[in-house]
Amino acid sequence: SGWSAARRLALTVGLAVLLLASVAFLISPWAGKIQRWAIGQQWPGYDLVYSENSVYGNVAVVQRESQYTFYADGIPILTAPVPDVAAVEEIVHLPMLFVTQPRRVLVLSGGVGGVLAELAKYPLERIDYAELDPLLIRAVQQFPTPLTVSELGDPRLQIEHVDGRLLVRQRQQALVSPQAGYDLVIVNLPYPSTLQLNRFYTLEFFELVRALLAEEGVIVLSTPGTLSYMSAEMRDLNAMAYHTLGNVFASVRPIPGDLTLWLASPSGDLLTVPVEALVKRWEERDLGTALLTPAHIRLRLEQRYLDWFWSSLGLEGGPGRDVGLGKEREGRQGWFSTSASAYINQDLRPVGLFYGLSYWNALFSPGLARLLGTVGRLNLWILCLPIVIFVLLFLAVVKLTGKGRGGVVPIIIGATGLAGMTADLIIIFAFQSLYGYVYHWVALFITAFMAGLA
Repeated sequence: SGWSAARRLALTVGLAVLLLASVAFLISPWAGKIQRWAIGQQWPGYDLVYSENSVYGNVAVVQRESQYTFYADGIPILTAPVPDVAAVEEIVHLPMLFVTQPRRVLVLSGGVGGVLAELAKYPLERIDYAELDPLLIRAVQQFPTPLTVSELGDPRLQIEHVDGRLLVRQRQQALVSPQAGYDLVIVNLPYPSTLQLNRFYTLEFFELVRALLAEEGVIVLSTPGTLSYMSAEMRDLNAMAYHTLGNVFASVRPIPGDLTLWLASPSGDLLTVPVEALVKRWEERDLGTALLTPAHIRLRLEQRYLDWFWSSLGLEGGPGRDVGLGKEREGRQGWFSTSASAYINQDLRPVGLFYGLSYWNALFSPGLARLLGTVGRLNLWILCLPIVIFVLLFLAVVKLTGKGRGGVVPIIIGATGLAGMTADLIIIFAFQSLYGYVYHWVALFITAFMAGLA
């Protein structure tokens, strides 16, 4: 008894010392140094100068000489003071060619760092800019450059720290007349590689934007592109954009290139305005860009590139000619078949996310490309059928032979746990599909799941 009491005392003292040592370490300068070291290991080869978390995600800044690159959850958002000139000029000025008198513009993410500077060259009345995480703007202000200072100081700029899709809905509900709508909506986001990004490529989102545009308004977004060879994964991603936009807007016009720009409008001007008329409009505006010239515009809008693009999508006759996207994909069934409806991306049927992940895997993990292609050809009920057959056979064997009764309880426990975890994941994914950001809600969902399981 005395020996056990001494052991309990030693254990108590040991735990108390360990607790005090942990608290002392957490409040010491070493904790911060180790944390900075651990964060720096996530960015090997880069000079990490900033990394902070908000309720929406992580914002990191890396520096190379005088150039800053800003990342949101590991995705590059902007580079300053010298941006990607070709990307920012084309995503602004090419769709602006189809707007005769631009007055109001809405930018959904990715505005600061070049896009806002190009928009500032127009005599606009208002520039609305949705950037969900205010931490990103604070980081830009903490590392100022002449480009970003001039952009954020524009008196016509109105920054809204709100989900871009929610802002579109709010603006739509407050819209008085089509004349008060936006002349240009820029969706400057990466292709749909997450559910949060996928929300800006869906039928429901495009319907919201359609109601917000002026009569000749234009929405522009981008997908991965090429002018040489289009892989099956890239083809699916671009076909998704075309068919989803085409179900909402009267005219859809791609501008092929290393980055395919998709222009859509409720008017038919996108498909009828001659290229030379657009060039003349550009020359009259005289905006003083670094890259865009009349020759560059003619090259980007050249008909042979457009014909090649439609042919690569399996639309040899252009829009409206759905002849199947590649002979090797003929006969597909299920969600990801070659029919036009299979390429329509929706909030609760996120085929765009599947195509985005397929494209990503084709680039960085080619070994999984064939597996994803096989999964894409399967129907959901076909996947569930083997599980149902196994359960029925097991229950039949137990009923008829009386053997295996000891395995029923573990199977029930396993099935209950699997169903619970599946339901939890479905709730998380559905929440992200509908509301966009789930970063700081995950802990609450998991806690609720564990409490319910208990």
